[in-house]
Amino acid sequence: METRREFLKKSTTIISGVGVMGVGVTSLSSCNDSNSPLFKISLAEWSLNKGIRSGEIDHLDFAKITKRDFGLDAIEYVNQLFADKSGGDGKYIKEMKNIADGEGVKSLLIMCDGEGFLGDSDSSERMKAVENHYRWIDAAKYLGCHSIRVNAQSKGEYDEQMKLAADGLRALTEYGAKHNINVIVENHGGLSSNGKWLSGVMEMVNHPHCGTLPDFGNFYLGTWDDKGAEWYDRYLGVKELMPYAKAVTAKSNEFNTDGNEKEDINDMRDLTTKVANTDIGKRIKIRLIRFGKEIELKVKIGRLEGNENKVNEEIIDDVEKILGLGLGDLSENFRRENQIPPSIKGVAVITVDEDSEAFSKKIAKGSVIISLTHQRISGNVTLQSTVKAESYQQVYDLLNQRKKEGDERILLRVWRPELRLVSLVALSFSQNNK
Repeated sequence: METRREFLKKSTTIISGVGVMGVGVTSLSSCNDSNSPLFKISLAEWSLNKGIRSGEIDHLDFAKITKRDFGLDAIEYVNQLFADKSGGDGKYIKEMKNIADGEGVKSLLIMCDGEGFLGDSDSSERMKAVENHYRWIDAAKYLGCHSIRVNAQSKGEYDEQMKLAADGLRALTEYGAKHNINVIVENHGGLSSNGKWLSGVMEMVNHPHCGTLPDFGNFYLGTWDDKGAEWYDRYLGVKELMPYAKAVTAKSNEFNTDGNEKEDINDMRDLTTKVANTDIGKRIKIRLIRFGKEIELKVKIGRLEGNENKVNEEIIDDVEKILGLGLGDLSENFRRENQIPPSIKGVAVITVDEDSEAFSKKIAKGSVIISLTHQRISGNVTLQSTVKAESYQQVYDLLNQRKKEGDERILLRVWRPELRLVSLVALSFSQNNK
């Protein structure tokens, strides 16, 4: 398996940065030279935040590590990792610049947090937040950065927050423009991760020095302490934010020996989805295990004429059915297709028989079984047991067992896609529920 250092040293032609096993990077610049890569990548200081916070890494060594360990020549600073050292006579900022210049590393931007709500409903607090960012624009100018990254935090209704955030951003951007520094907003939780909302804010600000920093992995609609919130469609979000982008952060997690993100195929449904999402005529490499040995094949994606329904039939045949429900494990593709929040864990409902009790009780395809509760009688005592749904095979086996032992019914805790909420559904083990 290729190391992240090896990957980063090779990856100078991808569009902006990749969060590689904790390594985040953002775009350096576009190049006019036809012989140069269109984009280069940089290292985000947040990638090293644990080491810096613990004292294992000196913040002043950030540029050296970027150049010497990762072979990159551009960096993004995180203000909270050196905010306590950056005041006074500016000596610390000067030292940062001298080190970066000495390593031949370009400073691109400063990610700014903890300076107040730029969309605060209180006008005096909003202006205070704007002024709190001035020193970071000044620091960015001195370091040679093109931008500071800020948050568009606010409170209130959708439209109200848009107006308030736009007001604060406009005021800060006007200060930044005097220094030729951009003010760029990351999708960073809450409404800022709603691509439609943030692009609307950009339209309201309407300033060439104000833009976005789309983070491909940050379309989380809650606060980072609110783990029950939903995610915005990342593909739609990227599409909405890219017209205003002055840098981007792309994220990926695990890479194969060619430096490409691994895409393991775990079941027929996953395979079908990946094939369907690949362009007709494209040639791809696949690795598979045959007779205990790994082999690599080159294949061309073709169209299966006249068999549009066959794939679906194969999917249905591949799932385990009971109580009129076709069950399967909850894959990322299934989660994305049905807009299932990350907080929802359990077993996917792939199909529902129309003549089943489950169908009549509004359990639909795209639902998720979270847990099962069943009762059994032992002597004169009724015992109740609740089991968390962890895999489709576990749920299938449990339901079969309860049916064989003569249970009359079972209580399912189900997340419903049409309602976007969890409800309890009781199903009986009658003959029509096979």
